[in-house]
Amino acid sequence: MRSESTSYRGLLAIENIPLVLIAACMSRLGGRMFSLLIILHALSRFGSPEFAGWLSFAGMVPGLIVSPVLGALLDRVGAQRAIVMDLIVSSVLVATLVIVDVLGLASQSTLLLIGSIYSLTNPLGAAGIRTLLPRLVSAADLDRINAVDTAIYAVVDVLGPALAGALFSFLGGTATFAVVAVAYGIAVSCVIPIQLAGDHSNCTGSIWRQAMDG
Repeated sequence: MRSESTSYRGLLAIENIPLVLIAACMSRLGGRMFSLLIILHALSRFGSPEFAGWLSFAGMVPGLIVSPVLGALLDRVGAQRAIVMDLIVSSVLVATLVIVDVLGLASQSTLLLIGSIYSLTNPLGAAGIRTLLPRLVSAADLDRINAVDTAIYAVVDVLGPALAGALFSFLGGTATFAVVAVAYGIAVSCVIPIQLAGDHSNCTGSIWRQAMDG
């Protein structure tokens, strides 16, 4: 095991690291854009601040409630599968929102349902990236890869809402949702090719018990 850490540029030469970093950037960008975009879209379409508040609630709270169970599921299925699961669900939901909006079928109940389901899988992707990165680098490189991951998160945290607001102003809600769906599509296409051996535990028994123990 190497005792010296790799340079930041050298990290990009490590197998699978560029794919994971692109996936992290695209998935987080999509998530930050979606969280603001869904509120702007609701206000524009229905003109109800109260509904926008409930929609924000639906987009956050369900995921927080089930996060202990999702943590146990992440341990069982592995980080890569969990990330792919979250990204596919997110991209399909956003694409569905685009379709129903184009067809004129979007309603308050439809948006609440999409926002709630979207929230349910989000913890898988968020925790999965942080779990996957340490498996791809040596112990000597952990500090630097975590620093890169944190930097990506910080940049996207600022860029995502700004980009969502700008695109919403110029393109409208439907087209901007399509951009979010593409971002998720790019992310999942980066994660799927990664090959990891034993990327899950051999836990048996009740997943509910495992969640409570965690």
